[in-house]
Amino acid sequence: MTARNPSGGDRHDNLGGMSGRSGQGTPRQTVRCPEDLWIEFGEKAGDQERSEVLRQFIRWYVGKGELPPRPGSEDPPASQ
Repeated sequence: MTARNPSGGDRHDNLGGMSGRSGQGTPRQTVRCPEDLWIEFGEKAGDQERSEVLRQFIRWYVGKGELPPRPGSEDPPASQ
């Protein structure tokens, strides 16, 4: 996915980008999201790729991982 960031440049975040070799890597998925929310998500993700944060949420959602911490929060995420 490509979203225009506030500085005017393009930011390329793929949800699980493919490696250069056929048949390897994670298949690319498409997610629809309002551009302003996508940009804010990228800002909050900081040094992490948005795709990695989304994979963490998905793992948590299906019961295979921990909920990632919210940026700026000192408290660990609540367990469910």
